[in-house]
Amino acid sequence: MKAIVVIGVSTGGLEPLRGIVAGIPGTCSSTILVVEHIGQRKSNPPVLLALAGSLHVPSANDHDMTEPAHIYVAPRTTIGFCGLRRSD
Repeated sequence: MKAIVVIGVSTGGLEPLRGIVAGIPGTCSSTILVVEHIGQRKSNPPVLLALAGSLHVPSANDHDMTEPAHIYVAPRTTIGFCGLRRSD
């Protein structure tokens, strides 16, 4: 069973989060879940995080199977992750 890492950031936390993602090696086999309080700011965290690092950052959707070496960002319309399932 691979590790799951959960990171929560508040408004303004996207830049530090990009720095964290940039430091994650491409050989990382953990699944990373990110929840961001966005407020009124318009941004696209999955795209920005994908550009910052080497892991895959797909859009997270209900009932998706999580995969190792992926970063999943909670959709704006939710408080967290609902319905994601581990692949292992």
